[in-house]
Amino acid sequence: MTRSSCRALCLCLVLSLAALACGSNNSTSPGPSKSSSWDQARVGNTGTRWWINAIKDKFFFSNQISPSEQDDTAGRAQLISITQAMIAKLNSGSTAASLVPQASDIAGGWIPDQDQGFTATNGPRTGTTLDQVTAFIDGGADPFFCTDTADPQKHCSALYQAQAFAWEIFMQSSGTSPYTLDVRVWQMASAADAARVYTDLLQYALYSPNSVTWVDCGTDPANPCPL
Repeated sequence: MTRSSCRALCLCLVLSLAALACGSNNSTSPGPSKSSSWDQARVGNTGTRWWINAIKDKFFFSNQISPSEQDDTAGRAQLISITQAMIAKLNSGSTAASLVPQASDIAGGWIPDQDQGFTATNGPRTGTTLDQVTAFIDGGADPFFCTDTADPQKHCSALYQAQAFAWEIFMQSSGTSPYTLDVRVWQMASAADAARVYTDLLQYALYSPNSVTWVDCGTDPANPCPL
């Protein structure tokens, strides 16, 4: 066999092995993929309202719809749909305030709650420090500002602090719907911090009281949170 023939044979063998490797990888079933809407999400019911916690990149969404009993699948479906619409707005320049929906962003005729003076005309309430946020959601801000991992009340797995917060309360413009929608967007310093908050909150009584059973949303975008 000549030297050139040997080189050609070796090259063929290398290419054949590469093709087999590629074919093997392609035949392997892919692992679970993330939803196109969020990185992780869960829903729960307190007996009077549906809650959803969802994270996408460095943003944490904590939305509620009330009154809404456990058998109110319509309320739950609306809450999921609204949260997906908020996350769909996310881009590289997003802030917590920019992800709070406008009336035109969500179906169903939602408008800022006219009984809430601070949001009816001035847009979402915003804050960047624990004191600022605590001033209008007393108790609800603490888990997002973990400055001491030894604090038994916060169950912090690491040190992290929210960078910004935005809050809006909506009603439906028809005036006949019983629902009120409470929207809260937390902007963390990183996606890793958002994921830590998402895990740590399950240990925090305010967000996961004994009466709440959280259900993790699936990874199938067509059926993200089975009703």
